[in-house]
Amino acid sequence: MRFLVPLAILTLLIKKNPFYRNYPIMLPIMICLWFIVLYRAVVYSRRTNRMVHQILLDQTGSELTFVYKNQTTRRMFGHQTEETHMV
Repeated sequence: MRFLVPLAILTLLIKKNPFYRNYPIMLPIMICLWFIVLYRAVVYSRRTNRMVHQILLDQTGSELTFVYKNQTTRRMFGHQTEETHMV
Protein backbone atom coordinates (compact mmCIF):
# COMPACT_ATOMS: atom_id res chain seq x y z
CA MET A 1 0.00 0.00 0.00
CA ARG A 2 2.96 2.26 0.65
CA PHE A 3 3.76 2.38 -3.07
CA LEU A 4 0.51 1.34 -4.75
CA VAL A 5 -1.46 4.35 -3.56
CA PRO A 6 1.06 6.94 -4.85
CA LEU A 7 1.35 5.05 -8.15
CA ALA A 8 -2.44 5.06 -8.54
CA ILE A 9 -2.69 8.76 -7.69
CA LEU A 10 0.10 9.65 -10.12
CA THR A 11 -1.54 7.54 -12.82
CA LEU A 12 -4.84 9.36 -12.36
CA LEU A 13 -3.13 12.75 -12.37
CA ILE A 14 -1.18 11.88 -15.51
CA LYS A 15 -4.37 10.65 -17.17
CA LYS A 16 -6.48 13.69 -16.17
CA ASN A 17 -3.51 16.07 -16.35
CA PRO A 18 -4.98 19.04 -14.42
CA PHE A 19 -1.68 20.96 -14.41
CA TYR A 20 -0.95 20.85 -18.12
CA ARG A 21 -2.57 24.14 -19.13
CA ASN A 22 -1.01 26.16 -16.31
CA TYR A 23 2.28 24.28 -15.96
CA PRO A 24 3.21 22.33 -19.11
CA ILE A 25 6.41 21.04 -17.51
CA MET A 26 4.36 19.03 -14.98
CA LEU A 27 3.59 16.16 -17.38
CA PRO A 28 7.24 15.07 -17.84
CA ILE A 29 7.91 15.63 -14.14
CA MET A 30 4.92 13.48 -13.14
CA ILE A 31 5.97 10.71 -15.52
CA CYS A 32 9.48 10.79 -14.01
CA LEU A 33 7.96 10.68 -10.51
CA TRP A 34 5.88 7.65 -11.51
CA PHE A 35 9.02 5.78 -12.60
CA ILE A 36 10.90 6.85 -9.46
CA VAL A 37 8.10 5.53 -7.22
CA LEU A 38 8.01 2.29 -9.23
CA TYR A 39 11.80 1.93 -8.85
CA ARG A 40 11.57 2.53 -5.09
CA ALA A 41 8.84 -0.13 -4.85
CA VAL A 42 11.09 -2.66 -6.60
CA VAL A 43 14.03 -1.80 -4.32
CA TYR A 44 11.82 -2.12 -1.24
CA SER A 45 10.46 -5.45 -2.46
CA ARG A 46 13.97 -6.82 -3.03
CA ARG A 47 15.09 -5.69 0.42
CA THR A 48 12.11 -7.16 2.27
CA ASN A 49 12.18 -10.33 0.16
CA ARG A 50 15.23 -11.44 2.14
CA MET A 51 13.86 -10.51 5.59
CA VAL A 52 12.96 -13.23 8.05
CA HIS A 53 9.44 -12.93 9.45
CA GLN A 54 9.47 -15.81 11.97
CA ILE A 55 11.91 -18.33 13.35
CA LEU A 56 10.16 -21.50 14.48
CA LEU A 57 11.80 -24.13 16.68
CA ASP A 58 10.64 -27.73 16.41
CA GLN A 59 9.21 -29.36 19.57
CA THR A 60 12.19 -31.69 19.76
CA GLY A 61 14.59 -28.77 19.39
CA SER A 62 16.37 -30.32 16.43
CA GLU A 63 15.01 -28.17 13.56
CA LEU A 64 14.76 -24.44 12.95
CA THR A 65 12.33 -23.13 10.35
CA PHE A 66 12.85 -19.64 8.92
CA VAL A 67 9.70 -18.06 7.46
CA TYR A 68 10.40 -15.13 5.10
CA LYS A 69 8.42 -11.91 4.54
CA ASN A 70 6.99 -11.05 1.11
CA GLN A 71 5.80 -14.58 0.53
CA THR A 72 3.74 -13.59 -2.51
CA THR A 73 6.77 -12.11 -4.26
CA ARG A 74 8.92 -15.09 -3.31
CA ARG A 75 6.34 -17.49 -4.79
CA MET A 76 6.13 -15.49 -8.02
CA PHE A 77 9.90 -15.82 -8.55
CA GLY A 78 9.94 -19.48 -7.49
CA HIS A 79 11.84 -18.98 -4.24
CA GLN A 80 11.07 -20.92 -1.07
CA THR A 81 8.88 -19.15 1.47
CA GLU A 82 10.50 -21.03 4.35
CA GLU A 83 13.67 -22.97 5.00
CA THR A 84 14.31 -25.73 7.52
CA HIS A 85 17.74 -26.24 9.07
CA MET A 86 18.94 -28.95 11.43
CA VAL A 87 20.40 -27.75 14.73
